[in-house]
Amino acid sequence: MTYFKYFLKNSFKIIYLYGPLETIIFFKNFFQYKKEIDSKISIIKNDFEITNPGENFNKYLDTNYWVFENLKRIYLLNLHKKNTQSVLDLGAGAGYFAYLCQKYGHNVIALDMDNNPMYNSIIKLLGINRINHKIFFGQALPLDNNLKFNLITAFMICFNNHKQKDLWHIEEWDWFIKHLFTRLQPDGEIFLSFNEESPNEPIDEMLSNYLNEHLVTSNHLDYLLAKNVSKSTT
Repeated sequence: MTYFKYFLKNSFKIIYLYGPLETIIFFKNFFQYKKEIDSKISIIKNDFEITNPGENFNKYLDTNYWVFENLKRIYLLNLHKKNTQSVLDLGAGAGYFAYLCQKYGHNVIALDMDNNPMYNSIIKLLGINRINHKIFFGQALPLDNNLKFNLITAFMICFNNHKQKDLWHIEEWDWFIKHLFTRLQPDGEIFLSFNEESPNEPIDEMLSNYLNEHLVTSNHLDYLLAKNVSKSTT
């Protein structure tokens, strides 16, 4: 899809969801934040930019697409309207979501491994507070016990051993989500955005049913969870 078609398609979605005025503000901020990010990371582009990166990590230098996508995430989670939130972003990658959260006045801790030189450089240039950690089943996150978050996010999840034989299932997710609940404020929420495992079964049906126990809302591979969810009865 060309950039023109991509922006046109998404513009209609944003107008539909948020109205014309908010769409104008969205695009104003998009161009402003993209310019800021481009300016900050320009020093490393010659080191990492390649033609036609495909699914290679170098694709995250395409700020047209990724700043836009992460700004959509800000709006999806209503972070453009909320007062200061404490946010934990798991698997932060290049840190664009964390950076945009900060632009909207939120306090963000990013968590990811430090084994990618490009991500490391971008994280540093954007001034992101990142904890170096690989997520394992049964291993608590390395956070101060007093730290509690309004929101925990994980986008395009791979720490669940995505597309590997030891893909996480109910046991692993049950432990991990319960662990994340201990890191939340009483009214806090968890947003999980999964990578598709296969065209026929994007997410395991049993896992989807399990997530529904704490579901606030969902859309395809995206799940917003809270510890205490009132289930309506008929």
